[in-house]
Amino acid sequence: MFLVGFARNLAESSMARSAGTREPVAPRPATYPGTSVQPAHVQRLIDDCFTHLSERQRAEIFETLNAELLKPANGLVRGEMIQYFAQTALQVRALQLRLNQLSAPEKDAMAADLGRTLAGLPAEDRRQVETIIRKRLLPVPSDIGERFAARIGQEPAEELDETGVPAALARVTLSPADKSAAQSSP
Repeated sequence: MFLVGFARNLAESSMARSAGTREPVAPRPATYPGTSVQPAHVQRLIDDCFTHLSERQRAEIFETLNAELLKPANGLVRGEMIQYFAQTALQVRALQLRLNQLSAPEKDAMAADLGRTLAGLPAEDRRQVETIIRKRLLPVPSDIGERFAARIGQEPAEELDETGVPAALARVTLSPADKSAAQSSP
């Protein structure tokens, strides 16, 4: 759910920016006022942690964050804003590194789980998540993103038990009459 929440926030920010007018970009200060953090460090953090995004998308994140950090009204919370963003960025990076360690069957299982989750969502939520997946906004490695995209519009795969029988059928119990009818069938 962290992935979906993160992607949804990113998509909403992007839509809000494209709906609004662009303000002129102010020159970069050496450090953000009241901090020792340089804009170049924030840019590098974005580039290092959001590798799943295009260069343009990373630039948009930087421009938006930079503008917020430079607003005088945010002076009292600037340090906390930077700290929160840095923690989120590092969580995204740690998640990507962990996901890169998964085996192909584990990645396939993750995609299958996504398919089941999508099937259970209300239609509007499902469309939003599918859009996020199609736009590759989830902070996942590209091979997992491709597996997720392949799941869009598919019915979830039927789960099989250890004997290869569909799990839903394995839980069905037959009456003695049904068993004998099944055994006598050719």
